Amino acid sequence: MEQEWVFNLQLISTFSVLFPLFIGLLYFQEIGSVFRYFIGFMIVGFLVDFAGWIFYITENGEANHVVRFAYSIFETVFLLWYLVHLSSH
Repeated sequence: MEQEWVFNLQLISTFSVLFPLFIGLLYFQEIGSVFRYFIGFMIVGFLVDFAGWIFYITENGEANHVVRFAYSIFETVFLLWYLVHLSSH
């Protein structure tokens, strides 16, 4: 029973980004570049989470580790760049 709850919580976590992404993409032309970069970051994060589910279903743990590791590096570099970009405006 507890594993089912954890599984459902992970699904909710993965797909919870879709609503803000939909709103961001709906107003993409009207929002500033700072928000556009963040929307792109959220898209990459969703794709990595979705790929993680695909790897989980296909039991490809090694590919999941590679993608998650690459995303960890991307996330760190992006957030540092994003903070510098925000502080210069």
